[in-house]
Amino acid sequence: MKKIALLTLLLALASVGIQAQSIIKSPERNIPGQGKVTIHQDPRIEALIGMERPATGEQKVIKTSGFRIQAYAGNNTRQAKNDAYHVASRVKEYFPELTVYTSFNPPRWLCRVGDFRSIEEADAMMRRLKATGVFKEVSIVRDRSISLYNCIMLEKEEIVSPNLEELKSHYRSIITLLGEDAEREGLLKTPERVAKAMLSLTKGYHMDPHEVLRSAKFQEEYSQMVIVKDIDFFSLCEHHMLPFYGKAHVAYIPNGYITGLSKIARVVDIFSHRLQVQERMTLQIKECIQETLNPLGVMVVVEAKHMCMQMRGVEKQNSITTTSDFTGAFNQAKTREEFMNLIQHGTL
Repeated sequence: MKKIALLTLLLALASVGIQAQSIIKSPERNIPGQGKVTIHQDPRIEALIGMERPATGEQKVIKTSGFRIQAYAGNNTRQAKNDAYHVASRVKEYFPELTVYTSFNPPRWLCRVGDFRSIEEADAMMRRLKATGVFKEVSIVRDRSISLYNCIMLEKEEIVSPNLEELKSHYRSIITLLGEDAEREGLLKTPERVAKAMLSLTKGYHMDPHEVLRSAKFQEEYSQMVIVKDIDFFSLCEHHMLPFYGKAHVAYIPNGYITGLSKIARVVDIFSHRLQVQERMTLQIKECIQETLNPLGVMVVVEAKHMCMQMRGVEKQNSITTTSDFTGAFNQAKTREEFMNLIQHGTL
């Protein structure tokens, strides 16, 4: 009987040992709803070695909450995955002491950095990242993370800012000035929601569109028109801070260099995530591409509906505003006509 008891104990210890080894040797897991999550090993995970499962059979969960720096957010393509891992490796080159997380959160590949207990610590690290001149498109996010043995599952992302509390206070005052009761149930969290929404809608102020284009700039002897059409965007009119939304169509003729197609769409996103007027946004997109890639010509056409005309004022529901700007080869009417025909009639 003693031998059986001893054998049972040895098997139990072996089982714990296997779990412990998996913490070290298996830092990748497929998480339902999130895809493959890769953890660039954090020394604190080693503290979980030897932890036994509760007798009930339920997994013991350790919850933590803090801030991370988002160094990359792409789409769901293979290129985005490669970009995320490339950013992770560059971060480790400059800051080997930092923990780096690369994961797929549908529909995006993400690369996040660090585990900070306060937004001040995260902000200080973000400034160091920007100071390298390599990591410019970075932002602070709050991660509520669940450490489950060797897995870290990211539940929810929140955009945060040192100005968040002040923004909440102002929106609470606005609600009161409008004649509402800011303390009633339905409005209690409205100031915070609106403050975070505005931070998200204006995040383009903290991003460098030139660096986005340079991050995927390739030498290529192609000198015909490159068009990215039907780029959806949403922006805020700076006059009434109401949305205007529509599609942008961008063309350029390379002059020895091309850029990743997704980077064109990202440039549109960056300029649209600011307080804007459509005319200036069109000009900024054109100038950014011209200055960064130095192509033979750039042309941008933006079509949009403005809710400041739909919800208030003249209340015209179906009016569409079209703006355009161009440089170089597009000064020729024939080249402009080719572009316009392609964006109007060229479909898949």
